[in-house]
Order: sequence, then C-alpha cells, then structure tokens
Amino acid sequence: MLALPLHDATAAGTARAVPQHGASAPGATSAVRWPLAGIFPVMAMTLRLTGDEQLALKEPAAAEGVSMQDVARRAIRDYVARSGHRARVDTAADLILDVHADALDRLGR
Repeated sequence: MLALPLHDATAAGTARAVPQHGASAPGATSAVRWPLAGIFPVMAMTLRLTGDEQLALKEPAAAEGVSMQDVARRAIRDYVARSGHRARVDTAADLILDVHADALDRLGR
C-alpha cells in the first residue's frame, strides 16, 4: 500500500508538516517563527491506498499535470459537497411530504 500525506509538500516532493500560527520551525534552535503558519489551516493525514487505488489516482493526476494529493483533495471536496446536497434534498422532500400529505393521500386513492 502507498501512504499519501495530505499536507504541504516541498518543491523536492517530500512532505513537511505546517506548524500552527507562531510555532517554531521544525528543527529550529531559536525562536524563529513561521509568520504565515495558522493563516492557512492544514491538517495532516495519511491516506493508505491499495495498488489499484494508487494507479486509479495516479493516471488522472498525470493526465491533468497535477499531484495525486490534489486529485484526492478534490475528490474529498466533491464527496462532501454531494453529501451535503443529498441531505438538503432529503430534508426538502420530507418537508413537501409533510406539508402536502393530504393532497398526496387523495392522489394515491
């Protein structure tokens, strides 16, 4: 399995964690602060994929010229957006059924 870190990467492609606002740089011996840390909230996560999943992620990433991380993050955002939409549709449908229950009952006879 491949572990994909879902956090920032350096230009060399190695993962690095982003510290919280005002935190010292990793390995720093002085009170050096990262001025932009905390402005862009980041949560590190490791995503473990099977070989097939990795290949399914790698091919579209290469075709689009983006990283596998970018494709995975976009897929997560799309999933969350669809889930939220589905919940709103279900809520609206329940409301319509409640409000128009008598009419729907009469139509069903």
